[in-house]
Amino acid sequence: MSIRNIELASDSTVTITGGTPKAFVTDAVTIQNGVHLVCPEEGFTERRQLTFKVRNASIDVKTGTYGKDKKSIVLALPMQLGTGRIVYNTIRIEREIHPELGQTEAIGLNKVGAAILSDSALDDFLNVGSID
Repeated sequence: MSIRNIELASDSTVTITGGTPKAFVTDAVTIQNGVHLVCPEEGFTERRQLTFKVRNASIDVKTGTYGKDKKSIVLALPMQLGTGRIVYNTIRIEREIHPELGQTEAIGLNKVGAAILSDSALDDFLNVGSID
C-alpha cells in the first residue's frame, strides 16, 4: 500500500506480544532533564541503550500563553560491522503536546504513533523510502 493512501486507526488498542523481555538499569551517563539506561546482561559492544528526556510545558508570564511540553525517547542498538567498527542503529520517539490537550487525547496520540511504527503499510517507506 502506498503511504499516500495510508489509513491509521483512531481510538485503537495496542498490544505487544511475544519477544523476550530485556531489563534496563541506570548507568553513570548524565542526561540533562532525563535518564540514560543500559541493558546490563549484554556485553559492552552489544549493549542496548535507552535515553529519556523531558521538557515541561512553560508559561510566558507576559502573555499568559503556554508552550508545549516535549518528551523524547531514543533507543540505540549497537552493531559490530565486519570491519570491527561499532555503529549505533537508533529509533527516536518524540511527542510535543499543549497543556490544554486532555490526558485521553494525549494517550490517543501515543496510540496513533504506535500504529505508525507498527503498521505494515509503512514497511516499504521505512525499509526503502518508497513514497508510492
